[in-house]
Amino acid sequence: MNTKHFKYNFVFDSGDNFEYEVNLDEKLHSHPENEKPNQFLEVCDLDYCKCSNCPLNKETSPMCPSAMAITDLIPHFEKMNSFERCTVKVTTSDREYIKECDIQHGLQSLFGLVLATSGCPHMEFLRSMAKFHLPFSNSEETIVRALSFYLLKEFSKDATLKTFSINELKENYDKLSVVNVSLCERISSLEKLDASKNAIIVLDTFSQMFNVEFELDFEDIADFIS
Repeated sequence: MNTKHFKYNFVFDSGDNFEYEVNLDEKLHSHPENEKPNQFLEVCDLDYCKCSNCPLNKETSPMCPSAMAITDLIPHFEKMNSFERCTVKVTTSDREYIKECDIQHGLQSLFGLVLATSGCPHMEFLRSMAKFHLPFSNSEETIVRALSFYLLKEFSKDATLKTFSINELKENYDKLSVVNVSLCERISSLEKLDASKNAIIVLDTFSQMFNVEFELDFEDIADFIS
């Protein structure tokens, strides 16, 4: 099986550390590093804080894929404030990335990877980027990557791009924002402080930034390539 591995290691000021490995299969879906049962099955229930735009039903998908992807991470950060400092190292087969940051931005990078590959229908448009996951990417980098991958997908369907439109990508980000709001509601019932919830909020700022750039015809991005 052709797999891709990303190992995240958080080192906190206290000297403690937390390590988590994300393994992607050949279809770019992630699998937990261990297969123990999720301890938050009630919160992962599809109908618990269900997204208003969720296309899944309880009969075929009893659990929320995005919730299942991140709730096992929550206990490791539930008593941490989002602004606490840490050093995060991400190791892949090709290179390492190291960043000193607050916990919410380290988690935002990890959550972004596991959510995009979780199987949530509204995250699927991000899945192709996971193979080329860029830890700690900022909003400009994320928008450029999203636009590039979308363009490649459209080009593969029609090399002339005569019918090319960015509207579908904007709609995808609008749907994603709805999912992020519901995820925050799920997480709020689990953690005592705010590290994980704020990580989702940081992730959602990318959706908001995309909408801003869309309204401005991506003028800021165009400046980079003119």
